[in-house]
Amino acid sequence: MSSADCSKLAGILFFNEIIKRGWFNKVKIVNMIHDEYNVEAPEEITEEVAKCLKDCMVKAGTVFCKIVPLDADVEIGDYWVH
Repeated sequence: MSSADCSKLAGILFFNEIIKRGWFNKVKIVNMIHDEYNVEAPEEITEEVAKCLKDCMVKAGTVFCKIVPLDADVEIGDYWVH
């Protein structure tokens, strides 16, 4: 298991949520850098999208790390801050 595996699974889970919630062509995964996702979303659903992404990242962590829970941080902004 690597963090790349965990991040990729999180992306799959998140994409499935995008489809399920009818966000396709509204929410866009712009880039994945190491263990971060850059996502664009309409302002009116930004908080909901951020929570969804965080939940997907935490869920992916439970698949690979059974003993220590993995958490995720979400930041909302107008541009990527690294």
